[in-house]
Amino acid sequence: MSIAAVIVTHNRQEKLNLAIDSLLNQSLPVDKIVVVDNQSTDDTLEYLNDKAKSNKELVVIHSDENLGGAGGFYLAIQKAVELGVDWISIADDDATYDSNYMQEMDIIANKNPDIQCFTGTVYEDNEIGLEHRVQIDDFDKLQLSKIPIEKYQSNFELDVATFVGVFIKAELVKDIGLPEKDYFIWYDDIEYSLRIRSKTKIINNLQSKIYHLTDNNSVGANGIDRPLGWKDYYGYRNRWKTMSLHIKNKEVLAKQLRYEYFRYRVGALLKKKGQYSRIAAFHLVNRAFNDFKADRMGKNDRYLP
Repeated sequence: MSIAAVIVTHNRQEKLNLAIDSLLNQSLPVDKIVVVDNQSTDDTLEYLNDKAKSNKELVVIHSDENLGGAGGFYLAIQKAVELGVDWISIADDDATYDSNYMQEMDIIANKNPDIQCFTGTVYEDNEIGLEHRVQIDDFDKLQLSKIPIEKYQSNFELDVATFVGVFIKAELVKDIGLPEKDYFIWYDDIEYSLRIRSKTKIINNLQSKIYHLTDNNSVGANGIDRPLGWKDYYGYRNRWKTMSLHIKNKEVLAKQLRYEYFRYRVGALLKKKGQYSRIAAFHLVNRAFNDFKADRMGKNDRYLP
């Protein structure tokens, strides 16, 4: 089994260093580590170039534009496929791998040759991070919920995974294509999971552990359960785009889109906190919906950090 691990980074050198070192110290060595530097403005690129001099596994890609997580993973996974590996492991720059992560993935992959995608078990603050492994309760409405903690007694099947510890066969990537780079951020992993799921089961491996180091400000399972900030524009727009791609019943789709558009506009006007005023939040929802309807994807300069 040959493995390429991919990472997308932006101005988080300290965490990135931990992530890379966790990959360099695997009991089953990875063949390549592909890191996309997403227009970091600190000395991340210099650090990566220096690191690559003493670690032949490291492949550095620098983007002169911040492509967001979606665009970054597009480039990283594309490069991993070009490298001709068997499997690709996907994680953020704020995630570190347990030293036996790849070894455990090798074991489960050999035991389940028909399965083309596995996920690791995500830990945050010494507890399992439930928001990273999700089930679909209603496909017609793309209604999502977290896998309950009771499932984590053994390996289990899931529908949707965040890009924190996804282990996917390169041949499957060639079949389903690369992530939606024009999502910029949010929902690219959900949309990609739905494509994966259309071809293979996704199994969470209890024995492969990955530690998510970021602050616990994660998006809700439906992509939008949080006080409104600039990222929510992409959460709304990309959710609706994902629904249009994967909900087969177009009559149900149209009804659900109308319902959510109304619900989130009302929610914006009733909200009590967040980055935006109520009126600005209302306009954010309107703009997200109008851009979705017009298929205006990619980065929106109105909604940036």
